[in-house]
Amino acid sequence: GKLALVQMTNIYACSNCGEWINTGLDQKTFDKMISLFADYNAAGDKDYHKQIRILNQMVSIDPYCAQIYMRLGQAYGNLNDSSQQLSYYLKALEMDNRDALVHNGLGVCYNRAGNWGLAYEYGKKAYDRMKQGSISRVNNEGIICSNYSIALEKTNRSMEAHKMVIEANKYNYSNMRGLVLDWGIGSQYYKRVINDIASKDCSRYSKNVQFNKDKEACRSVLGTGAAPVIIFAVAGERWLGPAYQFAVTDRCLFFLNNSNTKDKYYMAYYDFITYDIQYSGKTLVFTGKINKNIVYKIEVGKDAPLICKFLNELQTRL
Repeated sequence: GKLALVQMTNIYACSNCGEWINTGLDQKTFDKMISLFADYNAAGDKDYHKQIRILNQMVSIDPYCAQIYMRLGQAYGNLNDSSQQLSYYLKALEMDNRDALVHNGLGVCYNRAGNWGLAYEYGKKAYDRMKQGSISRVNNEGIICSNYSIALEKTNRSMEAHKMVIEANKYNYSNMRGLVLDWGIGSQYYKRVINDIASKDCSRYSKNVQFNKDKEACRSVLGTGAAPVIIFAVAGERWLGPAYQFAVTDRCLFFLNNSNTKDKYYMAYYDFITYDIQYSGKTLVFTGKINKNIVYKIEVGKDAPLICKFLNELQTRL
């Protein structure tokens, strides 16, 4: 009664227990293919040449299986052979255009090549098939969402990219930090929304709020790195210690947490929307809506009410 995932022609795996299901092969061929697949898995994540040798043996027995060609494309991709990677994914597509992971693999190829139009085209197909349940492996949804989000951002669909980052996080994608800080997914959208809100309200900020001033000092204190664009930073009113407490950038928020230590934090906007934000005196207080034990306190000075209002509006807009 569970879903069976195609692995080879006439060979499926139960998505619940992993048991192999033979739908038409003679027993000798079935046993041989299962043995080769076990050897392929045993080769590990680093011995890609061995993986390729084993997969080619499988192709000689089953030359019409998209999933074997897809795995060959992955192995060549891991060896940075982009030409062979693309060739095998295209071969897989010829064999079976139903599998979300085949389209995702082509999206990866075109992402790497900087062909954003085709990356978007195949990323969308991968996502649509994934939502239909047409996928040959479990727990790959986050990977599909992440690759699609990159293509969305690169084709000026930044608001959609932001939503896809939220979805990737829901699927427990393992490299959310990379999407946010390295790729800057959603950054075009965030910059537009932040500047729109700031243009209406931020004229009332005091001298403690710095617009486009002393960015290098802010980077040094808050550890923002070189990539994020600092839209504005807050110095607070501290006479001792680091001058900067808080920065709004096109990729995330950076701040010093004053609850117990002065640890540096970054908060991506997909995470930012899950907090209740209030102020107490001159301090912003972020409290997790799901886990109320997660609390961040950020000293921003007398502008705390206005900054809190700004952050609350940003949450509603995102």
